[in-house]
Amino acid sequence: MPKNLPIALLIASNLIPVIGVIYAGWSAASIVLVYWAENLVIGFYNILKMLTVASSKDDRLLPRLFAVGFFVIHFGGFAAGHGSFLLDIFDINTVPAPTEEQEWPGPLMLLQLLFTVMHTLFSEMPKGFMWAIAALLISHGASFLLHFLMGGERHRTTVNKLMMQPYSRVLIMHVAIIICGFFVIKLGSPLSMLVALVLVKTAMDIVLHRREHRRLQT
Repeated sequence: MPKNLPIALLIASNLIPVIGVIYAGWSAASIVLVYWAENLVIGFYNILKMLTVASSKDDRLLPRLFAVGFFVIHFGGFAAGHGSFLLDIFDINTVPAPTEEQEWPGPLMLLQLLFTVMHTLFSEMPKGFMWAIAALLISHGASFLLHFLMGGERHRTTVNKLMMQPYSRVLIMHVAIIICGFFVIKLGSPLSMLVALVLVKTAMDIVLHRREHRRLQT
């Protein structure tokens, strides 16, 4: 597999929103919602990393499964909070909150909130957004295969480190995206600014991708 394939796929996956803007009339809000869905893709592959990491510190199955379960709940709650914030700033109608009788017990309530937010946001996703999600799955999947499994990163990290790894990339990325997206909306979502929003996200993706894997390779 070519070394630069993940970068090429990353760029290609980020260019799909440009096609959506030009041919399907995507707005800045649509683009930001699609990028929010990338949180779910990142979380999915991080779970696979936690299950396949080869550190000698993580050779026991039950602690590893407990860590994966904990990650699912706390990253799911983070993604739900992030999505709820997008619902508010883009004035998207939410689905009714569950009553006390319907609430899931304990920390599982965070996952219930995530599923509620996913239902609302996916109902507001633009036409053709599944192509963008599929491209993100392929892009992150290639990186997982080439860098983590074949490149040996699974031997140079631990479950505990992986548990916190997605947050730095997601936080930096989405603070910038939300600020730029809100600014573009205030300008009336002109085509040039929508394309600029995608290009900003693509450039940041490349920088954060290289920084992450450079750190794991040393």
